[in-house]
Amino acid sequence: MQSLSKKFFLITMLIISKHCTTAFIEIPEKFDTLNTCIAQTNSSWGDVHSPITIIQHSVITDFSKGFNRSIILESLKSHWGKICISTFFASYIWILYQIRFTCLLMKQHNAWCNWKNVVPLHHLQLSAHQDLMTQLKFDIGKKYSQKNIHHARCDLSTLFIHDIHEELATFQTYLKWQETIQSLYCSRFFHFPFNPTIIEEKITRLHFILDLFVTSQAEKM
Repeated sequence: MQSLSKKFFLITMLIISKHCTTAFIEIPEKFDTLNTCIAQTNSSWGDVHSPITIIQHSVITDFSKGFNRSIILESLKSHWGKICISTFFASYIWILYQIRFTCLLMKQHNAWCNWKNVVPLHHLQLSAHQDLMTQLKFDIGKKYSQKNIHHARCDLSTLFIHDIHEELATFQTYLKWQETIQSLYCSRFFHFPFNPTIIEEKITRLHFILDLFVTSQAEKM
């Protein structure tokens, strides 16, 4: 499901970016024309050490900078509307994708944010860490037993820590966008199905699981 969402997002972004690239298509064409004129002038002199060739490297750089800057500004002005609209829709779709990705993560039963989900977090924090670590090691081996076949060089600990960080980043991004949208009074255009309290509880649970694992690893040293 996550891979399908990513593919849909990438296809949408490619379609939208097509309008933005129009503004810069003319730039390489005009530089090709400039280079063609220089090449023709050099060939007319018939010497690689012709005056044009000698001054080309010293003058063309400064000239091309101003030439490039003027073309870009001109293209931006002529396509300003398309660029603004494309940027707006790209940002809108990106936020929707982040919300959708967070919803999919919350529904995954084997996601680490849902580890021992039926047990309240404060009960986990009061439980014996040795018992929790035994269960956590078992669940890590169970989850990555098949995945580790395709990642032979990665041990289970590396895969576990990577997924924990990925889930943390997803929830933190969700909270950031939710706060930003609310501050801009644009909540009517977006649906955030989870309030910040739920997301923060998931973040705290992930940190607890990570601390439990790191502490256990440190005790072995």
